[in-house]
Amino acid sequence: MQLLVRLRGARGTGAQIRLSLAVLSFIIYASVVVALRQDRNNQFLAEREAFAGAVSSAFYHAPLGTAYSGVSVNIRDINMPLEMALEQATRGGLAPGSLAQDGGMEGNGIGYLVLATAAMLIFGVHTYSPILMMLGLMGISGAAFLGRFGAGNALVVLLYFFALTLLLFSRQVWDPDTALNIPTGGIRYFAVLGILPAFHLVGELIDLAPSARRDGWWHFCLLALQMVILLLGVLTRTSSASLLAAIGCIWLLTLWRNRRDRVHVWRQIGVGAFIGATACAVLTTILLLLPPNYLGSGRLTGQVWHRTFVGLGLNPEWPFGSLREIYNCDYTEVPGLRLEPGPLDANGGCVWIHYAHAHNIQVYPVEPASLEAAEREAYFNVVHLYPRQVAETYLYYKPRLLAAEIKNAVLVPMRLYGYSLLLKVLLVAAFINLLAFVAMPSNATDPPRSWRLAGIAFLFALFNLPGYFLAWPGTAQTIDLRTYVIFIAGVVLNAMADWIKRGFITPANPGGVPVGLGELQFNSRNDSRSDAS
Repeated sequence: MQLLVRLRGARGTGAQIRLSLAVLSFIIYASVVVALRQDRNNQFLAEREAFAGAVSSAFYHAPLGTAYSGVSVNIRDINMPLEMALEQATRGGLAPGSLAQDGGMEGNGIGYLVLATAAMLIFGVHTYSPILMMLGLMGISGAAFLGRFGAGNALVVLLYFFALTLLLFSRQVWDPDTALNIPTGGIRYFAVLGILPAFHLVGELIDLAPSARRDGWWHFCLLALQMVILLLGVLTRTSSASLLAAIGCIWLLTLWRNRRDRVHVWRQIGVGAFIGATACAVLTTILLLLPPNYLGSGRLTGQVWHRTFVGLGLNPEWPFGSLREIYNCDYTEVPGLRLEPGPLDANGGCVWIHYAHAHNIQVYPVEPASLEAAEREAYFNVVHLYPRQVAETYLYYKPRLLAAEIKNAVLVPMRLYGYSLLLKVLLVAAFINLLAFVAMPSNATDPPRSWRLAGIAFLFALFNLPGYFLAWPGTAQTIDLRTYVIFIAGVVLNAMADWIKRGFITPANPGGVPVGLGELQFNSRNDSRSDAS
């Protein structure tokens, strides 16, 4: 209730307009997502696996983390449109089969399965249910941020949704091969879910809200809500764990900088303890709902060593030297399988089959923890045998690909001829909305907050880099980095606009009547009061 009061009660025309434009940015983004309807033909096997578990739980009442074999076989068939597979699974003519613990079998962790199951329980068994769930979580996160930090920091929400809107007109959508690997609302797309909650948590730690010390218990409720959303994003896309590392470093830095202020130190310790307790409570709840062997079998989170080993395929010399002979995997399980050029998941499968036969282990079913052990061993063996090629991969090929993705974020490659008129209108509306926000007058006496926001985004991006080098920074893997780049560019634009506006807004004369844009300056002063409210 206090959140609604704060959103409605922003004093000053300027503050109300900034809040309205931030909300409008989410509406535009959600409209583009819904109009694209990328959910209709999802062929990504890892997401279909999550759908199979979600349908088994939501429709057939199976325990969370399990799937009926008949449902799983039907939905995992990529030759059948997902919409048709879901319809067949829920119209009553499909034999569910036996119950199996298949959740997380594709090595992407449990997060997407939890979200898809919750989405189908809330919105029904539809292909678009996880997308609605994602939009709902993003909207809640944006409202919580605006309610806590006010119009003075609404730029964060507006730029976040503007960046995501702009990326929907980039290669990740219009290129069929890329779109197949990162459909909107899919596992890889959830890398952006935790960005806004992470800004909220950092805002609490650095007192982004001027009234941080005067607020009551309700801001802890918002903090817990954002932590839950962030943790769901981390469980869905393991690379988002870098946000937790960045938040932890900021927390330690604020403790060190204010170590002589005992009141501030104890407040920071309290906030940190609350964030940690919330994370533990969420993880414990999810683990209690899952089958007991999930943690030990490595199904809870995504596979790190698989992506690290497969990422070596980015080097054009891969497979190096005699690796095909060393890792012979041409066995009856997959006849003709061998290491192939490129960062292919099949290369990890080849190593696993070789490892299983060498250690006299049953090949199927594959336990994620065993697969990780096999690929960890293979990775260090490749590093030992071919150090030059491995060094070139990390020092040349991956940085070059990363630089190309940053360039594509600065100069977004668009092909608008494939988009409908409605989508083109929404893109224009997103740009108009951004320009209207940066053109709003601001208080010329306050130091710009923009650079602090840009610094936070830069830190988040910096902490993301190790993950890109462990795996590979392709278009389907770097949506969060590209979001940060567009966000920082938007902050620079806003800072430049503030500098220009300060040149036109002059101080008041001794009689108290502003010279120049007087009414605008008066409204901006009202805005500064609303930002602190």
